[in-house]
Amino acid sequence: MSSLAKKKPALFSAGSNIEINLNNISKKFPGVQALDDVDFFLKSNQVHALVGENGAGKSTLMKIIAGIQKPDEGEILLNGSKVEFNSPREAQNHGISIVHQEADLFPSLTVAENVFANDLPTKGLLNSVDFKKMKELTDDLLNKFGHPEINSNDIVSTLSVGQRQIVEIIKALSLNSNIIIFDEPTAVLTPSETEILFSIINDLKKNNIAIAYISHRLEEIGKISDYVSVLKDGKLMATKETDNINPSEMIKLMVGRELKDIFEDEVREINSNEILLEVENLKNSEFFNDINFNIKKGEIVGFSGLIGAGRTELALTLFGYYKAESGKVILDGEELKISNPTEAIESGIVYVSEERREKGLFTEMTVRNNLISPNLQLVSNNGVLNNNKISDLTKSSINQLNIKTNSDETFVLKLSGGNQQKIALGKWLPKNPKLLIIDEPTRGVDVGAKQEVYKILRKLAREGTSIMLISSELPEIIGMCDRTIVMQSGKINGEILKKDFSEELILKYASGYTGDMIN
Repeated sequence: MSSLAKKKPALFSAGSNIEINLNNISKKFPGVQALDDVDFFLKSNQVHALVGENGAGKSTLMKIIAGIQKPDEGEILLNGSKVEFNSPREAQNHGISIVHQEADLFPSLTVAENVFANDLPTKGLLNSVDFKKMKELTDDLLNKFGHPEINSNDIVSTLSVGQRQIVEIIKALSLNSNIIIFDEPTAVLTPSETEILFSIINDLKKNNIAIAYISHRLEEIGKISDYVSVLKDGKLMATKETDNINPSEMIKLMVGRELKDIFEDEVREINSNEILLEVENLKNSEFFNDINFNIKKGEIVGFSGLIGAGRTELALTLFGYYKAESGKVILDGEELKISNPTEAIESGIVYVSEERREKGLFTEMTVRNNLISPNLQLVSNNGVLNNNKISDLTKSSINQLNIKTNSDETFVLKLSGGNQQKIALGKWLPKNPKLLIIDEPTRGVDVGAKQEVYKILRKLAREGTSIMLISSELPEIIGMCDRTIVMQSGKINGEILKKDFSEELILKYASGYTGDMIN
């Protein structure tokens, strides 16, 4: 019988004291020194945070701990003894698990089957799979994590991005690990889900678990960590107790310069009072009902809400991916009858998905091919691709967006998250869209790349493009948007003007607050 059939989930059982030390770790990839003589440690009852821009080496260091990659130089000591991990399975056998930023799940399997995919509980002499036990253990973890709405029998492909990330976390908790690595765990979680995660991490600390925590949300670091290490270009800049370093100091170490504020302080002037988009009584009973709002030309309107509020589904309906049952969508004074994304694009509406790797990019294709993919008419003559036009478009986009790549022939999967996001956004810009819908624009993007993405969005707005910005990051909504519309359970529950922005008010509406709306 599998040991998992006998054990309680790690969330409820204390482990033994553990310490892991990485000494003088170096790792080189073709043309890139990913890590250069880096020291790092993890101890029971502690959270050691790791921060740095995309490409700083954070994920590479964590993959070395998790047995996914081997260092070129240096050593790993586990409780004082030297160890070498030749595979993730060997690391798991030593009590190490990792929660990846991009959920690593089997979409056609159930939640329970994903959670216990690495070690199915069995029963009887024939060691048949104990599905009942697997379901009980999974449901127990889901309930303790605060997500009873996710059922162990749910097929993963039917879950939202945030719910899949929760399953990924539950999967790590099921392994009874002594060391858990969290790689951007809150990137797709709402504020309330983030608080639940922090509560679980505190429980893990009490049970002698050693935790590594990667996050671009620097405000989280002070809440959850005991130590912070800062990486820049593969080098360790500093390791300090969290109480002895603030976000401003972290940023200066990360990027080599001071960033007082990545958002503009003043209220932005909107160039026009002309309405571009009007949505009247829009309904898709599976996702939302009675949706009414408008967006002016050159306005940035935020859409806030918890997972399941219907924001992404509303965006995909405007984009023609889902079909509305009733209501009107009026763009530039003309009522639209959009039945597919191609018609939306032809009408001047483009959409940048929150799932950039799955739905926004061809990651195994080049930068060039991604940038021209929706613009073939612009780079061809009578249906024949023109290399000079292709070269001009790609060079212009790379320069305009400050995409950091050795060549336009570089495969997109080899770029940092920030540069991937620039391409996912930038491929639409040659079409001069009237309405840009962008979903979680800086998820998994470092602070420097965030600032660049924000500059691109502000420039588009100044030039007259209207932007519908969906974000779960409240500082992003407050810093970027002229007003925000808050959705809750498929309905608009409030609209807040820039002058009245506050995280507390947004959260009240998002959680079902029924007081007077602010107009």
